Formats: sequence, structure tokens, C-alpha cells
Amino acid sequence: MAWKQSSSWSPTLLVLAILSSGFGSVASAGEGPSPSVHTMAGIPSGSLTLERAWALARRANPLLKAATLEVEATQGALEQSGVRDNPELSLSQEDTRKGYRTWTAQLDQPLDLSGRRQASMKQAGTGVAIAEADLILTQSALRAELVRAYYSVLAAQERVELAQRTRQLTGAARDAAAKRVAAGKVAPLEQTRAEVEQTAVTLEVSTAESALRVAKTQLTAVLGMPRSDAFQLAGTLEPAEDDGLPDDPSLLALESPAYVRARRALEAARAGGALEESRAWQQPTVSLGFAREEEAGRNRLIVGVKVPLPLFDRNRGATREAYSRIEQAEAQLLATRSAVAADIYTARERLRTAREQAAHLQQQALPAASQAYDLATRGYALGKFSFLDVVDAQRSLIAIRQKYLDLVLETHLASADIDRLTGGRLDS
Repeated sequence: MAWKQSSSWSPTLLVLAILSSGFGSVASAGEGPSPSVHTMAGIPSGSLTLERAWALARRANPLLKAATLEVEATQGALEQSGVRDNPELSLSQEDTRKGYRTWTAQLDQPLDLSGRRQASMKQAGTGVAIAEADLILTQSALRAELVRAYYSVLAAQERVELAQRTRQLTGAARDAAAKRVAAGKVAPLEQTRAEVEQTAVTLEVSTAESALRVAKTQLTAVLGMPRSDAFQLAGTLEPAEDDGLPDDPSLLALESPAYVRARRALEAARAGGALEESRAWQQPTVSLGFAREEEAGRNRLIVGVKVPLPLFDRNRGATREAYSRIEQAEAQLLATRSAVAADIYTARERLRTAREQAAHLQQQALPAASQAYDLATRGYALGKFSFLDVVDAQRSLIAIRQKYLDLVLETHLASADIDRLTGGRLDS
């Protein structure tokens, strides 16, 4: 590595060449691809099924895209963590008089004798695992939010249809009251009551249509698409099926995305502790170089080693912090298991109760209310019941139908929470 005086490369020119090549690499590294701008496409025409909506959400939802990019970012960090330290080249000149100058070139290479690089790679690997667990968490939360929004739209569609049917029934009752008033069988007050009832039901139709538009807006937001009313959901609103999972919530909690994420966080904390322990050991640097003495006309070999003296910084505070983080992660893991198990139990209880109540209304209350309304309507036409009896029977029927829709929707909301907590149905 000694320089000869006849060489066409002087140390100064060599330094300039190294610096220019370094600046060029930095400039080229900074020239990455320009950030892409994603425009939101609309919902395809036709009926939208839940499976189709889930496929659209996985492609277009920005939160899911962000979680996916986080996984890619941590993979880059893992790759970088395994790179060894670069050697350092130092060039120097003593004296400036020709014939008396001494040129020196030296390489310094840090040595990892404490396993710091391996510990750093392990910690970066746990970062990838956490990002992947966060991705599963985001998918589970997005799936649950999509199910809630989807079935909320279905329920809103059913409520609009129910309000429109109620308006038809109220219109028929109003016409019947008008005929009885015209025949002189009842006072005009009953026709006025019927018209007031018709107006109230018309307002309910408007309210239901507004709620449907709001529900569709929330669904398109989950899909990551612009707001649109020009789509319909396929299918009818039926109670959700039983989850079919084991009875013990604590066992289900062990496989939940939240618990897996907490377990990955504990692994990351332990890896961080190992990294801080390795940093407590000082990293030596070995040196190798040559010096050219012009006056003596000779070259000298330079060999050296540098070791930081741990007089002040022994990394004790960082190590203490790392061990506290480990204990904190262990406590959070236990808390997560208990919380997830309780949430699973609550969601399953909600599902069971809503299914039982919906079945009771469908099998008993709804047929009885429909029969009572039919009897009241026919009896009013025959003059055996008053218009108030018809209105009461109609309101009871509508209230039971509304309650049935609420219970059916609750079964799907509870089922969505169960899937979110257990990580189920992400591939469906």
C-alpha cells in the first residue's frame, strides 16, 4: 500500500476521487422512485356481496396498505441490521516541503467481539414479527368494521322497505277511514287521525332513506372508495350462524391476533435486552496502514488497535431500561390474554342472546302481531273496532319488526367481534 513518487495518483487526488464517488453514490441513493398517487376507483356495478366487498377492501383500504408497507419497511431494517461496519480510510500528510513530506494511508476496521450484530439482527427480526402481527390485527379490525358496515347497510335497506310497506298500510287505513266518514258511520275526527298517522309514517320513510345513505357512506369509507349511493347489497338480512368455536375463551385468546402481537412484543423486549447487554462491551478498532517518508526514501508499516475505555458510559441505564421493558411486556401479555378472553365471552354471549330473541320474535311474536293487525283491520271495516285499535295494532307490528331487524343486526355485529378477536375468516 506504499506510494511511489512516480505514481500518477497523488494522495490529494485520491481523496478527491473518493469523495466524488461517495457523493455520487449518495445522490443516486436519493433518487428513488417518485411516490405513487393512488386514485380511488368506484364500486363496480351490480350487487355487492360480502366476499366481493372484502376483496375490494383488501385492495383499496389505505390503513391495510399502510400496515403492509410497515412490514416491508421492517424487512429493510432487518436487512440493514446484518450489515457489517464499513472500514475507514484515512489519508494524511506531514510537512509540505518537497523532499521532507511524509504520506500516510491507514485503514481502520471496527470489530464486533460482543455479538452486537447478531443481537441487532435478532431485534430487527422481532420488529418484522411485530409488523406482521400488526398487519393481522389491522386485517381483523378491517374485516370486523366491514361486516358491521355491510350488515348495517342491509339493515338500513330492510328498514326502508319496512317504512314503505308501513306507509302503504297507513294509506289503506286512511282510505278506509275516509270511506266510513263519507258513509256517515264515524266522525270526521277518525279521518284526521288517519291523515296525521300517514304524515308521521312519511317522515319515517324519509328518516330511513337518510339512514341508508349514511350507512352506504360508511361502507364506502371502509372500502377506501369515494362515496356512492348507486349500488345495492346482495342477499337478505338473516341471523348470523353460531361461531362453532371451542367453549373455553381462555384457549381462544391464546391464538387471538392481539395476544400474538403482545407475545411478539415480549420477544422484541427480550431481544432489546440482549442488544443492550452487548453494547455494554466496548468495540475495538484495528488499524493497518503504510507511511512513505520522502527524506529517508522508505516505507513504514503501521499497525494499531483502539479500545474505548468504559470510564463513564457503561450502558447501565439502557440495560436497566431494557429489563424494565421486558417486565412491562410480560405484564401486558397477561393483561391482553385476560382482556381478550373476557371480550370473546361477552361477544359470544351477545350472539347467543340475540339469536335466541330473534328466533322467538320470528316464530311467535311476529305471527301474533300480524294476526292482530289483520283482525283489527277487518274489524274496523265491519265497525267492530275503532281506528285507534287499528293504529295500536299497526304500531305493535312495526315495533316488533324493527326489534327483529335490530336483533338480527346484533347477531352479525357480535359475530364480527368474535372474528376480530379470534382472527377468523380473514381468507373468506
